[in-house]
Amino acid sequence: MSVSGPLRAQVAVQITSPSKDTVVNPGQSINVNVNVTGGQVASVFVGSELLGLATTPVSPYQLTFKIPSSVTTLGPFALTAGAVIGPGNVVYSNPVSLFVERPDKPVSIQIEEKSLLFDKPGQTQSLLVWATYGDGTKVNVTESSLTTYAAQQSNSAPVISVSNCAGAPAEFHKPGARNNADW
Repeated sequence: MSVSGPLRAQVAVQITSPSKDTVVNPGQSINVNVNVTGGQVASVFVGSELLGLATTPVSPYQLTFKIPSSVTTLGPFALTAGAVIGPGNVVYSNPVSLFVERPDKPVSIQIEEKSLLFDKPGQTQSLLVWATYGDGTKVNVTESSLTTYAAQQSNSAPVISVSNCAGAPAEFHKPGARNNADW
């Protein structure tokens, strides 16, 4: 629940560390610092879908989170802080996006193709990209900051290339396609 009126206008909440787009690794601990200005607060909490929720009643508001080692999806996640200023009254920070990335390179990547059908130039489709690492772990890297996508038109058929720091990129060829209109 959000606060309205003069009390809310006085309190501001901001995550000061880590900064936006910081890259973190599975198993790594991160320190989260929250700055609260403009009034008294009962407690501060920080949470995300990936990390769960932690609370501290003591200023300076510093919390430590451990990125789960068993992360199955690499890419962005949002971290948000909130300050409790009274029963049921919370002021939230703007979210800070972080990227979870493995420090090692995948040994292979694979495109899980559902069905790619393009009727005209400029259309888009979703792909699911999986990377397999040296320890045998298979991870979704579709939204990883290290995954790149490129579409090319060759003489024989259109090709979509996907790479994620692996030796050779994965490529998707539509059998029988002669040009982008055939997708």
